[in-house]
Amino acid sequence: MTQQELTILNLGQSLDDLANLDPRGYGVCKILYSAAKEYTGGPLCINAAQKLIDTVKEGDIVYVMTGFVLRPYKKAEMDGIVSSMLLCRALVKAFGAKPIIICPEDNLEAVRNMAACVGLHLFEDIESLKEIPVSMGVICYTKDVNKAAAQADEILKAATPSAVISIECPGANAKGEYHNAVGLCVTPLEAKQDILFTKAQEMGILNIAIGDLGNEIGMGAIANTLEKYIPYAKEGACNCPCGGGIAAATKADNLITATVSDWGCYAMIAAIAYL
Repeated sequence: MTQQELTILNLGQSLDDLANLDPRGYGVCKILYSAAKEYTGGPLCINAAQKLIDTVKEGDIVYVMTGFVLRPYKKAEMDGIVSSMLLCRALVKAFGAKPIIICPEDNLEAVRNMAACVGLHLFEDIESLKEIPVSMGVICYTKDVNKAAAQADEILKAATPSAVISIECPGANAKGEYHNAVGLCVTPLEAKQDILFTKAQEMGILNIAIGDLGNEIGMGAIANTLEKYIPYAKEGACNCPCGGGIAAATKADNLITATVSDWGCYAMIAAIAYL
């Protein structure tokens, strides 16, 4: 191993450690991280950052998927959307890419407000996005499972991305139901974005998923760990008639886990900046 390789390895581990600090002694983040690192084969943020650097070129479309909706308030969760917006800025600055936020309509107001804060022009049509520099897009994704596949096909036909990144984005279990952290069903509240993620993955598109519990898109890659250690994750453990548990079924090719999903995204952004 060269000195540069050792430095990158150590930096990646330090960033991962920061993203997985456990100030409240919750424990879940350490369990998830151990499994995700074994799955990935090294520091998570460096792996994802290097894959993006090797893949994303100037002018490329990148889909950034986010947007958990919380019960009982039926309001969008803050975790995920903040780092997604900052990631869009990083993708523009680092690669000259054209990032597009994919989210439920509940997040649209936040995206519109934060676009100005991160210094990007915001467009809700792909053609304008392609023409104007220093810009990003947003697409609202359906909550109707019967319309989700058709919308996914439409999105991928309109602009095939070089990468798809999911950050704190709800993922259905093996029975097609979505759950919150305490095992309650939130299926009617959530956009069915895992259908788009899976279609992109099947096309061979680079995919990265960031999560902090196991009910997010992509976390099915460490399903055995989720079912063994995470509350409500295994079959029959959720507080929902489906009995399927909260663990998401989708299996991302590249995982980042963190105490808070935003923290994992920040670690990836820092790794991109260093590399």
